Amino acid sequence: PEFGTKMVATRLITLLATAFKTNADVLLPTLYFECSDLKMEIILDESSSLPQECLRRLLIGRDLLREAITERVTELPELLRDEAHDGFERAEKRCQRKPLRCLSTVCYERISEFCLSCFSYPTGADLVELYLNSMCSNCTAFMAKELDKMREEIWALVPSFFGCPEWSVLKEKSKEITET
Repeated sequence: PEFGTKMVATRLITLLATAFKTNADVLLPTLYFECSDLKMEIILDESSSLPQECLRRLLIGRDLLREAITERVTELPELLRDEAHDGFERAEKRCQRKPLRCLSTVCYERISEFCLSCFSYPTGADLVELYLNSMCSNCTAFMAKELDKMREEIWALVPSFFGCPEWSVLKEKSKEITET
């Protein structure tokens, strides 16, 4: 048997193909999401096991997902510097650094890596620690909360990226399946 990353990738692609062929809509957005994180080489190597429309949705959705992540990640520092942003004033007042406030000087480290690993870590706090320059504890907490909000917004869009019904529709369908 094959072990390691290649084996996991092959199993993910097989699960996606099976879910697609059997119209298991409730599984598709999550499987597309997981498969979209695979390297393009692996997706192409395994593409013969995917129905044409399934592969098309995976590739288009992968691009849309990456664009959404990149757009939001790159806009976030500027958005957070905007005094009209909800919570900005409170965060500025609580900042422990003077005279230059954390939010006015925040910048990313390794931004391209950050965009690719945006959903690889469980919390926004993990991302702040790894990819943002040092900030005081109050601003770190504020930024972590904002990153979690950003990830929730993107997650809400995941089904649409891959041509699937919205989460609410899928949740209802899942409920129907489990109650029968």
